[in-house]
Amino acid sequence: MFVFSACFPQEFGNMARAYDPAVNGDEIESAVDGERVEPGAYIDAKVQPADPIGFLSSGTGGTGGTGGAAGALEITIYEQDFALVKERREFELESGVNLVEYGNVAAMIDPASVMVEDPENRDTAVIEQNYEYDLVSSFSLLEKYLEKEITVTAGDGESYSGKLLNYEGNGVILEGKDGNVLMLQEVLKVEVPDASGLSTKPTLVWQLYSPVSGKRELLTSYLTGGISWNADYALISNADDTRADIRGWVSIDNRAGIDFEDAGLKLVSGEINRVSTPQPVYEAVEDEAVAEEALVGSPFTEEGFFEYHLYTLEKTATLKNNQEKQISLFTADSVPIKKELIYDSFSGDRVRVFLTLDNSKENGLGMPLPAGVFRTYKTDSAGDLQFLGEDRIEHTP
Repeated sequence: MFVFSACFPQEFGNMARAYDPAVNGDEIESAVDGERVEPGAYIDAKVQPADPIGFLSSGTGGTGGTGGAAGALEITIYEQDFALVKERREFELESGVNLVEYGNVAAMIDPASVMVEDPENRDTAVIEQNYEYDLVSSFSLLEKYLEKEITVTAGDGESYSGKLLNYEGNGVILEGKDGNVLMLQEVLKVEVPDASGLSTKPTLVWQLYSPVSGKRELLTSYLTGGISWNADYALISNADDTRADIRGWVSIDNRAGIDFEDAGLKLVSGEINRVSTPQPVYEAVEDEAVAEEALVGSPFTEEGFFEYHLYTLEKTATLKNNQEKQISLFTADSVPIKKELIYDSFSGDRVRVFLTLDNSKENGLGMPLPAGVFRTYKTDSAGDLQFLGEDRIEHTP
């Protein structure tokens, strides 16, 4: 069973409808208007009704409905540039096999990782899934209309119609009805009948069996790439380098191709083993007492989870696509530190300077620290802050 955070209203691109065996269409259709081919050239597409994909079996399904918008969204982000997305959405389903379009998913989704669950009826099941990622673009539309009739407006303002033989850059090659071949090097506008079979956003299309009719809340989870997090720290030393104020930050970089609005947020610290890039599992040192006592001023709670550490944000957060967000991890003031000068012949001829500290509750810390970069600062005689240097720490119990 998946555990989800409290519900927050959110709009999603959902649609569910039952199959009609009398309809033999094999595509989900959508359309776009004014898609650019090249600078100065446009495509117009006339909207046509969507046709359901073919019926899976000889069984029957009822009349479909439209999925609701209510639901909870939770994201668990890992340090290795991927995340687990969990959300619940409401659909109106009929008894039998329904066609469900599950839109507004991350562009970097792993379709094989999708799991769907109906908490009210375990017999509800996805029979077949299609991932529609052939998105509307100037080139995809032209590719679709090779060997078909289109109308273009050339640079001289004249319109030409014919069978599209080829396209390259801002030019097209047409075959007219009289058999003559026309090459147009500068095309300002391209008109096509429709954009059937192309989507404006990545969409999951399910053939979903429901044993009963009515509104159903489906719990869906999937893995997606393109989103990661890392920890950053700032240490400000006092005049004699005996105490320091420390600030911990979490940086989240969302390049998954989707906005996550008002999402419950969890972060996993540790190296997760993936089949594509196997890595050693991070062996965290257990410290159960720490999990119950978070640092003062920390918006995250921490707990041991398998061989990793799990940090949960106590409020929801919005992660915009192509946005890097910083969230405070903790604040610790007047932490005892010690300056050490170390000479190690194996590390060269230099004498290195270290600031050391104990990560303990007695020192105002005591929270397992995710791997990250510590940047150190100190004020000069004029009271101005100066940068001393930086170093990377590993996962630190």
